[in-house]
Amino acid sequence: MRPSRWGWLAVAVAIVWTLLPIYWFLKLSLLTPAEIARFPPPLWPLDPHPAAFFNIFGFDYTLAMARCDAPPARPTRSFAACSTA
Repeated sequence: MRPSRWGWLAVAVAIVWTLLPIYWFLKLSLLTPAEIARFPPPLWPLDPHPAAFFNIFGFDYTLAMARCDAPPARPTRSFAACSTA
């Protein structure tokens, strides 16, 4: 028996529903703070930066428009301290 069009449509919707949050997470992790604040947000980063990944692993990584320091030794409300100074 051949699958119906509705079956294929359901599979396609399930795949998009599953992969869209993963795509959004990866896209946001590569955006600069200025691109994140922009509305509407870009579909793909124009100038991707791996700063978020460096900060996760404890490295101090500074962008031209913002500085993101490594997390403090004791827990606070935020994971990283970022400033636009």
